[in-house]
Amino acid sequence: MRAINAEGLLTYPNFIESIQKSRIMYMMRLVGGTLYLMTFLLMIFNLAKTVAGGSKEDTKVEITSNMEKDPVSWKQMVFNPTSYVLIAVLIAVLMFGRKDLMNYVFWTTSFLILCVVAFFVLDAKSEKLQGQSWHHLLEGKTFLFSILALLAILIGGVAQIVPAIMVNGAIPLTQKQVPYTPLELVGRDLYIREGCNNCHTQMIRTYLPDTLRYGSASEPWESSLDHPHLWGSKRTGPDLARVGRKYPDSWHYKHMIDPRAISNGSIMPDYAFMRSAKADLEPLEAKMKTLAKLGVPYSTEDIHNANKNAQEQAQEITDRLGQDGIQAESDSELVAIIAYLQKLGRDKMNLSTTGGARD
Repeated sequence: MRAINAEGLLTYPNFIESIQKSRIMYMMRLVGGTLYLMTFLLMIFNLAKTVAGGSKEDTKVEITSNMEKDPVSWKQMVFNPTSYVLIAVLIAVLMFGRKDLMNYVFWTTSFLILCVVAFFVLDAKSEKLQGQSWHHLLEGKTFLFSILALLAILIGGVAQIVPAIMVNGAIPLTQKQVPYTPLELVGRDLYIREGCNNCHTQMIRTYLPDTLRYGSASEPWESSLDHPHLWGSKRTGPDLARVGRKYPDSWHYKHMIDPRAISNGSIMPDYAFMRSAKADLEPLEAKMKTLAKLGVPYSTEDIHNANKNAQEQAQEITDRLGQDGIQAESDSELVAIIAYLQKLGRDKMNLSTTGGARD
């Protein structure tokens, strides 16, 4: 799939060729998955036989401990010369270091833990611990240990949550994504419902094979209004980030009904049932209201006319299909998903051809 020949071009420019060359990998994955499943079933069988073969016994277990009562209080752990030095360093970092939230959160939580743990590490052999290892003493203080565990969890949580909250400031958006039309929203929901994003990514990486096959690398602004994003990580099928207007509506219509009639050797399942299934437009207004609260610039008029606009766009697609000799129902799910597929990559395309105006 990513092979490059001596001329610097793709060895397998047709995506179907790359899939056919990868079939042996799929077979190996099947074998490996089967072995994993068999061992899991064997474990369950072994566990069941072990439980069934056991017998009950009435026994008494006496637990004794030769550990003396911990003479060190939590105040001694926190308020000691070692912690004072660490707190002083923390204050210096906060006063003279980088003035950003992530810096403060990281150093504060890190030093709070170090202030406590350093006492044990540096004084593990002191007479105060009476021969006990520092971690034994720490484990014996349930409340303090729980606080330290909570702080450790918070560090991971902050590292995950804060960047997501501050992402708009961290990643400059050079352009604005055009919001999805009501019918494109319906098609996007159908795309997710059918699991299309499990096989198709919408993220062109900066690698040469990606740009040779799909076009320029994806930019953050292109998915800034996506809820949820559909970048994906697996390409059983080609990336669809630039598929909009690459093929006519009739191509998508035929391809969805019978992929192999369009792409010989394709392993994509057919979706002929969507030709007769009716697209549900009823939740559109509520969905657009929710998206508006999340920052998608839908006006009150857009939301109010959602159903009408969706029907008009569906009729336009149906008319184009009719020009190619295809009789389709404008309210079918297939028409809606065509609308979504034809949207992908069009914002980027229009920037280079019309100065940003949407066609």
